[in-house]
Amino acid sequence: MRQATSADLDTVLGILQERIEWLHERGNDQWNQGKDFRDGLAGRIARGQTWLAEDDGEPIATVTIRRYANPAFWTPEELQDRALYASKTATTLARSGAGLAAMLMRWVQTRAAEREMTYMRWDVWRTNLQLQAYYQSLGATLVRTVEAEGKPSGALFQVTPHLHDLSSEWVTVFDEERRKMLAERAAAALAAEAADPTPEVMEPA
Repeated sequence: MRQATSADLDTVLGILQERIEWLHERGNDQWNQGKDFRDGLAGRIARGQTWLAEDDGEPIATVTIRRYANPAFWTPEELQDRALYASKTATTLARSGAGLAAMLMRWVQTRAAEREMTYMRWDVWRTNLQLQAYYQSLGATLVRTVEAEGKPSGALFQVTPHLHDLSSEWVTVFDEERRKMLAERAAAALAAEAADPTPEVMEPA
């Protein structure tokens, strides 16, 4: 897993476009593309929010994660929660059935847990009932379905963040922010331990 850069825009769009065409062939209108779609994705990449999964340098999946959500879907009270919001999650068709989507969700859950978030959340196209059922099969909770004017998405899902052992899967994350955060936490824990004034209690021989 690595953060996408501006040079990856067409690669990310290619993964999404392949999935869009697959969905449209099956009668689902999810992710209608256009200039706004491309520009929105370019902005998310520029803000460091979009990620690519690669296998030996081959892009195989993408996901975007943010700290903020669409107020058309989530209530003002929910928007105050500490949460990570996932969107634009897609895998290449060549890797369908390999469990990549579930792995991406575990990766985002782990990222949310490391940052002490209360929830990991995302919204799903209201008409994509198959995808909604898939997420529920992974243990996600369907919070509710919202019909916001002009927005075909609105099936709202969430899970409680959990630390997964990603090393058991094959995931290596190239993430300088994460490395620094974990190093700072380790240093703080060592400093707190060194500063602990509690004397050692010696048991009698």
